[in-house]
Amino acid sequence: YITTSSAPEETAAFRAAMERRGLDVIAPSRPGFGGADPVRTKSWVDDCIRDYTALSRALNLDRPVLAGNREGGVLAAAMAETLPAARAVILCNTGAPMSSFDDFPDNARRSFEAALKAPRALTFGYRVAKQLFRSGPWGEKRICQFFVEGCKLDETAILRGDVYEALRRNMYFCFEDCAQIVRDIALWVTDWSARLPAKTPAHFVHAARHPFLAQAPIDALAARRENVTSTSIDNAAQLLLYTHPHALADEISSVCGRNRAPD
Repeated sequence: YITTSSAPEETAAFRAAMERRGLDVIAPSRPGFGGADPVRTKSWVDDCIRDYTALSRALNLDRPVLAGNREGGVLAAAMAETLPAARAVILCNTGAPMSSFDDFPDNARRSFEAALKAPRALTFGYRVAKQLFRSGPWGEKRICQFFVEGCKLDETAILRGDVYEALRRNMYFCFEDCAQIVRDIALWVTDWSARLPAKTPAHFVHAARHPFLAQAPIDALAARRENVTSTSIDNAAQLLLYTHPHALADEISSVCGRNRAPD
């Protein structure tokens, strides 16, 4: 399991859930984050693919399962495209590739459109949010609340100290590069279906109550593609990784078992 999620540490609960199932989490910092070298080219996706591919080869990983949370799922799919020996790709809370987002909530649609049409303006907005976030505990709390606003499930989840701390740390990590946040969004909301490998098994693990990424388009994609499967996790929303680490680890373990390398 190689995560391409935002914060390399993920959470202690997620790591423990994975370890109990005999799975390793390899979580390098993405370019420009966590002290890693900044993005070197205009194609930051290619930078990530090159770095993660080199890492997997250096570690002599035998037919790894590639996985990612949110936009990291897109990167995992892109890596599987360049690593034909990959056993499977797992897309956690990623959503189906999109070509239109007319039916999305207004606030989400505005951000999606800005990422594609006015990325500098959206980057400026995130820089303003970063100033508030880094102004102190109140600012951190307000930005975390804004992130889950409108989703009662996640609003309740961050009342738990461990979930709030995981989200706060992830926010801090992401704000290291506001332009990267916008690039993430732009990648996430474009039609990236070409990145999905044609033959490598791809499994979507999605939160049933995600506030703006519905399960239906994923199920439709799975119905069209023989190598694509999907499942939903009940009572989970944007914070799936933090609130349901064991359910997510079960799904990942199941995919690994179905696609186990022959002895």
